[in-house]
Order: sequence, then structure tokens, then C-alpha cells
Amino acid sequence: MDHDANSMVALPPRGKWRAFRQHSRAALLGPRPLDEHRAVREEEARELVRRLSAAGGAPVDVAREAFVAMVNVLCRGMFSEKLDPAVVSELTDVAEEAAVLSGLPNVSDFFPALAALDLQGIRRKAGKVLAWLYTLIDEQIERRKLSRADGDARRNDLLDVLLDMDGDVQDEDGWVMNQESIRGLLMELLLGATSVPTTIEWAMSELLQNPPAIHKLQAELRNVLGTRPCAWMEESETGSLPYLQAVVKETLRLHPPVPFATGLAEEAVEIEGYNVPKGTTALVNIWGICRNAKVWDEPNRFLPERFLHREIEFFGADFELIAFSAGKRICPGLQLSSKMVPLILGSMLYHFDWTLPGEEDAAPVDMTEQFGLVLSMAVPLRVVPKKIF
Repeated sequence: MDHDANSMVALPPRGKWRAFRQHSRAALLGPRPLDEHRAVREEEARELVRRLSAAGGAPVDVAREAFVAMVNVLCRGMFSEKLDPAVVSELTDVAEEAAVLSGLPNVSDFFPALAALDLQGIRRKAGKVLAWLYTLIDEQIERRKLSRADGDARRNDLLDVLLDMDGDVQDEDGWVMNQESIRGLLMELLLGATSVPTTIEWAMSELLQNPPAIHKLQAELRNVLGTRPCAWMEESETGSLPYLQAVVKETLRLHPPVPFATGLAEEAVEIEGYNVPKGTTALVNIWGICRNAKVWDEPNRFLPERFLHREIEFFGADFELIAFSAGKRICPGLQLSSKMVPLILGSMLYHFDWTLPGEEDAAPVDMTEQFGLVLSMAVPLRVVPKKIF
């Protein structure tokens, strides 16, 4: 469906790609909009706690619940409103399918002559996923166009910013901002939301298998936030929770959302004695770097303590921990993710104790990885929340 022509993932780092990142940063993912929307993130974290409380002790799917919170935050920044809960539920299923399809080995990639046959049906299935997402976003675009035509007040969200440029010729490349461009950008932002729930799911899985770590984290939360009823975690408090931050970093080290970063050599270059021809696709093994025994002691163990006395961050400057990539291609949603993950994870662990279904008789957590749009758990984590506060 020509999505690659409007994809931040596929486009080269100039022209349209640069414009997409600049506009999404200015209206949604940059310091100013993130600061303005802090109350929205805190509200959605509280709403997540309420939904978990309403589960009544039944097992919940951690990733799905966190995805709802993340999508609500994004939609309120993109469209100034949340999607209908039934639509969000369907979007969750679609996002999961998109993540799986994007990671499947495709015969057509290796034998282009067979591409038209679509032997595995991946192109057909991906087309259905794209069509559903495009329809969802087109509805938002058309509603907003009608609202603007009726003279309704501007909302100054990302959609308004993009529609202000609809039909304009952009920069020296001469491309036109149109509905296809807007649709492609908004769709990728929605699918990018999967990195946050995936990270939270991995964190919960690691903590459930490390009782001393989860007890230490909950003790820190209660020491900082108190034990009064109806206390809510605020985003500003995450900076006063070093062990929570260490748990997030250790989770991202062991389970980077995107295990490979890709790049294209625009010129021939020599790197440490290796000749890299022009046009070469480079795959940076982020997963391998984060588990390199030359860099990390006991690299396959979950040890948040390693970050308590080590000044290292995941914002792209410390190459031992480039969970969100680095350089020009660094994840545009990094700053939002860095706020949402500790806020949601901290809220879940402050308000609830967590057990596996069946408790003593429960099988160990299945930590099998599933490669796709993000590196997710092959078997979704279902756990039982017990309300504390």
C-alpha cells in the first residue's frame, strides 16, 4: 500500500523523514508538549489502577492493560480525545498482529521473483492490518476537517498542526503534505506505543522471578509515596525513586524493545579494517551489545543494583545501553517512553501485590521471546493484582 513512502522507519534521514520528526516533536513528543501533557499521563496511570482494581482479583494481561493507557495518552495528544474503549480493544489486537507480521521471515524478501505469489500470505495479512489502521485514522482526519470547516476552535494538537500544512509543498525534495503523509505518520506513532507495554511486561516478568527485587522496589515506593489511602503516584516523584529507575534500565538492557537498529551506507566507508560498500544495509545488534560479557558482569542475570552506582542512561550517548537506538535514528518517542514506563510500572507496584494464577501451583514465567515490531513475550504475562492502597 506504498506505506514506505510515508514511513519514518523506511524513509532516509532527510526531507520528509526530517519533517515528520520535527512536527511530531513540536506538537507531541518534545519537551514543551510533554510538560503540558504531564497531567494527562498521570490521569491515565490512575485510570489504569482503577481498571486493575475492578478486575476483582482475576488475572489480567499486563501488556494489554498498559497498552490501553499508552494509546489513550497518545490519542489525547494527537486528536485531543480518547478512542472508544471497544476501538482500543480492537486496536490492541491489530497492533499485536502487526508486531508479529513485521518479524516473520518472508520468502519474498529472499526470492523477489516469488514476491507476487505471496506464498506465506504475509503481504495479504499486512494489507488487512494497514487497511484497518488507515480507516481508523482517516475517520479522525475527516472529522477534524469537518470541524475546522464549521469554524470550531482549534485544538492545537498534532492533527491540527499537520492539517495546517495539508497541500503545501515541503522543502527542496518537493513532496506534498497530504492525507497519505499524515496517515502514515499517525499510524506509526500508534504502533510505536507497543514499546512501552512490552517493557512493562518484561519488567513485571523479571520482578516476579526475583522476590528480593520486587520487595525492595515496593519498599522504596512506600517509603517515598507513603502508605495513606488514595495516594497517587506523580510523575515528578519518579526521579526520587532510584531503584525504580534501575529496574527500568535493567529491563531495557535485557529486553531492548527493538533488538536491531538498521542503517544504509550512503557512501563506501572503511570501519576498523572492514570495507562497507555503498548501499549496504547495516544491522546493529542492540540485544547483543546489551548482553556483552566484556561490558556487563553476569550479563544474563537481572540485577538492577548494577545501575545504582553506575552513571549510565539509555538516551543514546552511552553505547552500552542503546535500547532505543542512537544518533539520527534514535526512537522519536524516547522521552515519552522514559516518562510512561516508570510512572505505570511504579503505579502498578505501589497499589498492588502481584501473584501468578494458581500461586504455588503456578508454572514459572515463560520468558520465550517473540521477534517482531518489538521484542515481546511469546506467551503474554497474566498475573493477579491484589489491591493494597
